[in-house]
Amino acid sequence: QILEVALRNACSRELERWHRALGHTTPWYLSEALNQPHKDDVATARDRVKRGKRAETTGRVIAELTFSFWRFLHSKSYEPTLWQHALRFAYGDGTGIARREVYNRLDHINTLRNRVAHHEPVHGDNIASTGRDLAGIHREMLDILRWLDPELASYVLQTSRLPEILSAKPTPSVPSPAA
Repeated sequence: QILEVALRNACSRELERWHRALGHTTPWYLSEALNQPHKDDVATARDRVKRGKRAETTGRVIAELTFSFWRFLHSKSYEPTLWQHALRFAYGDGTGIARREVYNRLDHINTLRNRVAHHEPVHGDNIASTGRDLAGIHREMLDILRWLDPELASYVLQTSRLPEILSAKPTPSVPSPAA
C-alpha cells in the first residue's frame, strides 16, 4: 500500500511538472503522450470520481488509477517520452536507474499483488510466474521505495514484519484425518 501511494504520487508529480513545462494547462493525465489503453484507464478513473459525485481533481483521479496503470507507464513504449522527460526524475535525480530495472521490479510486485488480491497461494519457495521468492519481491519493493524516497524506505524497513514472518516459515495447519 505504501509503495503504491508513493509510486503514484511521485510519478504524478513529475508528469505534472513535465506537462506544465510544455505549456499545457490541463492535467497531465489528459496528455496526448498516453497510449489509447492508458487513455481508456484514465477515462474509467474519471468516471469513478464522477459517479461518487465528487469534483474531479488530479489527486482523486490518480487515486482511482490501478497499480497496473503505473507499471505500464514504465514500459519500453514510453521510454522516449514519459520516462526520458518525466518519470525518471521520480527516482532521485533521474540518473543511474534504468527504466528497465524499475519496470521489471514493478512487474514482479504487480504479479504478487494480483495473486494476493485474488486469494491465490503465494507461499512456498517461489511464485511460479515470476520465479521470485517472497523475500526477493520484498527487496524489490524496498529498492523502488529507496529510489522514490529513501526516508520512506527506511521507515518501511524498520516497521515491516514480513522478513520476520518469512523467516519463521509458517505452514498452514492441516486438520488430522478423523480416526
